[in-house]
Amino acid sequence: MSYAHTSKKNITTTKDNYVEITINPLVVLVVILLAIISFYFYKNSHANGLDVGKRNDSLAENVDTSDVAGPVFSAKIGNSPVMGRASAPVTIFEFSDFECPFCRAFYYGIPKRVEPAWEQIKKNYIDTGKAKYVAKSFVAVPGHNPAAQKEAQAAYCAHKQGKYFEYAHELFKVAGRGGAGANGSFEKGGEAALKKELIGLAKNLGLDTGKFSACLDSEESLTLYKADEQFVQTVISKEAAAAGEQGLGTPMFIICKTPKDNNTVCKGKVLMGAYPYRYFKTLIDDLLKGNSN
Repeated sequence: MSYAHTSKKNITTTKDNYVEITINPLVVLVVILLAIISFYFYKNSHANGLDVGKRNDSLAENVDTSDVAGPVFSAKIGNSPVMGRASAPVTIFEFSDFECPFCRAFYYGIPKRVEPAWEQIKKNYIDTGKAKYVAKSFVAVPGHNPAAQKEAQAAYCAHKQGKYFEYAHELFKVAGRGGAGANGSFEKGGEAALKKELIGLAKNLGLDTGKFSACLDSEESLTLYKADEQFVQTVISKEAAAAGEQGLGTPMFIICKTPKDNNTVCKGKVLMGAYPYRYFKTLIDDLLKGNSN
């Protein structure tokens, strides 16, 4: 559609034909307003980590509960943070990325788009001793690093002081922005700004910030991150390929019968994406009834 029209006019004082372009001011104003509105929504979607067209962050939409019968992947607890009773019959593994918007949505939702599942899982299964929860790190989108990796290190440092889950859940409130870092700190000021933000969060939770800061700068803080990454690359990625999965995404949950010890691998069905609570309930209840695995 053209936003200008042309008309030929004979100018009586000459023999030449001229083309006069007449522009409607109202049309120009509409075009400018549309451009401003488009830019606003583009910028806002990026700022909130919701532009996922080229990412492997996963959102489960328009799926039926019967779709929970997906592939079976392996997992083991290792040295990862665990919430819940050690003897719980079911174990839920979460592989997530602090810069993934749908990992955040699992805990806090996205208005009119994703309902948070975490609180109901915790209330109905973890707090009742029916399931325990294991946190793992996995960055499916390279562009989320280095912020995602540094945030995973920070969560590990909180784990050393006995507050992994408290720290991780607070971190998700201000992260999940596709690589921008907590409160956009990395995007604004690089790693130094991100580190300051992460230490500030530790301080708010009453952690020893001196020990936390030293841990954040250490190779030790990469231990869990690297172990989880290696397991995904050497085990889960091969299982995914064999099952015909087109790559891996986050959040990724593996739900299985509790292994006999932390170094025993268990195999469980997978939910890859920010699924509603009912999907978790279906898989967990099947295991508790002995109908699966």
